Amino acid sequence: MGADAGFHDYVMGQLEGVPDVSSRKMFGGYGLYAGGMMFGLISSDDAVYFKADDANRPDYEAAGGEQFMNMPYFAVPIEPLDDPDALATWAEGAIAAAERTKKKR
Repeated sequence: MGADAGFHDYVMGQLEGVPDVSSRKMFGGYGLYAGGMMFGLISSDDAVYFKADDANRPDYEAAGGEQFMNMPYFAVPIEPLDDPDALATWAEGAIAAAERTKKKR
């Protein structure tokens, strides 16, 4: 079983204010991208996780966000999922984390 398409559509609608956001199916869920760079995911159990690094990880930890497997993604608190402006703030932090941790070629 994979992520619910209705939940995916809801999350993408809530992220409409974030520039250049897209998604791709992957591993039963969806990867969330901005400018072609992955900054988050919707898991197969319909939870949203955003990229974290040393700069924004404390925000997720303070909100009780659990880490996704052993990856640098943490659960987004429930409240921002219902507030597009708040979700955009969390997404912008995750996009910045993705940019800071982008692998150099």
